[in-house]
Amino acid sequence: MCAAGVAARGTMNVGDYVQRTAGIEDRIGEPLTASTKEGHLAAIRRFFADCQEWEWLPRRFDPGRALATLRSITALLGLNPRVIADGIWAKLLRAGLNLSQIDLPETRSGHFYPHELVRAITLSWFFSRQCSDEIAGLRIGCIR
Repeated sequence: MCAAGVAARGTMNVGDYVQRTAGIEDRIGEPLTASTKEGHLAAIRRFFADCQEWEWLPRRFDPGRALATLRSITALLGLNPRVIADGIWAKLLRAGLNLSQIDLPETRSGHFYPHELVRAITLSWFFSRQCSDEIAGLRIGCIR
């Protein structure tokens, strides 16, 4: 059975199909995490899609459908939030509240993002304590 089929069925373990095991000796034989399985499948999907796009392979199948991640693996994917220490949070909060135009990176043509946008996102992050993908999913006009 090919590695893609094994990864899709969820039975691949750490150390399978590798030549070198330096640094993973203590984890060999353990099941791969859901995010690792998804990463392997995404790479294989991208490989076959590129091969078809470059006309190296005929378009006989859709890599997105044929190598789709199983629902059982997708269900295990999710946020993995980490707790920020109080001292570091205080430094971040102080820096965010005192954010000015000169703190933003600048290119030859000027600032990449307007200061107001960066400040709004920064304050939204500090006071909502949401992850970046949750902030990106907010509706327009929901912050006043």
